[in-house]
Amino acid sequence: MKESLEQQLTEAYESYSDVIYRLCLYKTSNGEQAEDLVQEVFIRFWDYLSKGGEIVNIKSFLYQIARNLIIDYYRKKKAESLDELQEDGFQLSGNDHEDIINQSEKNIAIGIINQLEEKYRDVVYLRLVEEMTMKEIGQTLAITANNVTVRFHRGMKQVELFIKKYENRSKTI
Repeated sequence: MKESLEQQLTEAYESYSDVIYRLCLYKTSNGEQAEDLVQEVFIRFWDYLSKGGEIVNIKSFLYQIARNLIIDYYRKKKAESLDELQEDGFQLSGNDHEDIINQSEKNIAIGIINQLEEKYRDVVYLRLVEEMTMKEIGQTLAITANNVTVRFHRGMKQVELFIKKYENRSKTI
């Protein structure tokens, strides 16, 4: 039985640690903190398995743990200091013109997603960045797949409006 649990942990880590890290990095904008959160996600996953807990959808389960830890992180962080909430999440990898353009596009996309209402933000992020299915998103956020679809389409309409605003602003500059 113990080998089975270790194997489940290993398989889950190999399959999902990168996507959990990206989610944590996206939400915290801090690489070290994201690594710490990923570690804590898998510690809690192990604890749950070792206590005999059964998991239907491992990916959704891990996302839910990560989301809860991120909420806890911000609650703690807010209590400690409001100044530390604003850190740069992305570092330019070089002075190459193409790198700067790609980084700029990423920052614009992240900026647009961050401007969405929270109920749309998470759905759009999970669908576009993490490429989760509507069903997986529903399981992760504890809402129906139909509700996910509605939120995604409404969120994308907001994204389109932000892009049009951005394009219009760029034309006038």
